[in-house]
Formats: sequence, structure tokens, C-alpha cells
Amino acid sequence: MAILKWLIIIVIAIPLLITACVAPASAPQVRPTAKEAYEMALNHATAKYEDVYLLYLSGLRVSYVTIYSGQPSYLAEGRSDDWKITFAKPTGPQEYIKIFTTVKSGEITQTLESDPLRLSSLTWEEQLPYLTIDTQSWNIDSPEAVRIAMEVSGDGLSLLMLALINDVKYPKWRIVFAPPPGEKGGYSELKVEINATNGEVINSP
Repeated sequence: MAILKWLIIIVIAIPLLITACVAPASAPQVRPTAKEAYEMALNHATAKYEDVYLLYLSGLRVSYVTIYSGQPSYLAEGRSDDWKITFAKPTGPQEYIKIFTTVKSGEITQTLESDPLRLSSLTWEEQLPYLTIDTQSWNIDSPEAVRIAMEVSGDGLSLLMLALINDVKYPKWRIVFAPPPGEKGGYSELKVEINATNGEVINSP
């Protein structure tokens, strides 16, 4: 009777062990660069709105609690699992809407549309250089921008946020760092600004 009992246990256990051994590993989390996230968001936006223009792009803004409990290494590599990308779509000579897109873990998770916004005097074409980012001259992706910013900012700083903004003459990276924990002077943020066309440092701490 005891032998029969053990045989039943073995018959049940063997398929479970085989399943555990061959079960596929969970897929690694996708953390795109800024350009990779932008391309995802652009493809998604143009499928619905056709012509859109980039207004703003930012990586995840990390809290001080997260920073001081241990910053994820991928942030220092210029990658993020949470990108916010804002587009503009002209809807009239002096009117446009904003399209807010979120890319999380390599997927579009949210798209929101603003109410129509009116331009005060100039037409959309006249305002274009002042409102939108020239993506054709955007050469420096987020990993390179973060590397440059960390070289000029020195050791002991943790990345809080990275954002691509318009500076009329060229697209510009703004990299924001937190000071080392316990540093006298509180939690004032330190910014490094980089020309996103040629990598030149425009402003640093």
C-alpha cells in the first residue's frame, strides 16, 4: 500500500517538475531611449492625426525618496520606462490642439487631447519655430545627453529628470540632478543644458 502511495505521488509530481523547468521566463521590461519612445509616440499620433509636431518630451521625474533609497541604474543610462511626449496638431490658421502621449515600458499607455488653443496674433506657420522642436536637427539621444551631463556635473549627483525642449535656434536637453544626500543647502536641483544638435554644453552647475 505504501509503495502504491509513493507511485501516485511520483506520477503527479513529474509533470509539475517538467512544466516548471520548461516554463518561459518573463520578458524583460522595455526601457526605451528618448528617440525610441518618440518614434513609438509619433507613429501612434500620425495614424490618427496625420501631421503632428513635437512640443515637449521628458523622462520620468524621480522623487527624492526614490533617489536616496537607490536610483535605478537604467536612468543613468538615459533610458526610462515612463516617457511623456507632447505633440501639436494645427486645426486652423491660428488654432491648434495638444496631444499628450505616455510611453510606458515600450508601449503607448495613454493619449489625451486638449481643447483647441488659440494663437494671439501670429499664424501657426509663423509660430512654428517658437513653439515646436525641430526634430530634423535633434541628433543627440538621451543616453549621450545623460553621459555628457554627468561628465560636467561631477560625482555624487543622482538624475531626477531629463527633458527635450525648444530653444528656437536648436533643440535643447535639460538634465536635472539632485544634490548628494545630506548636502548643506537642502534639495536645490542642479541643471545641465545641452545643445541636442551637436552635444555642446550650454549651461552647467
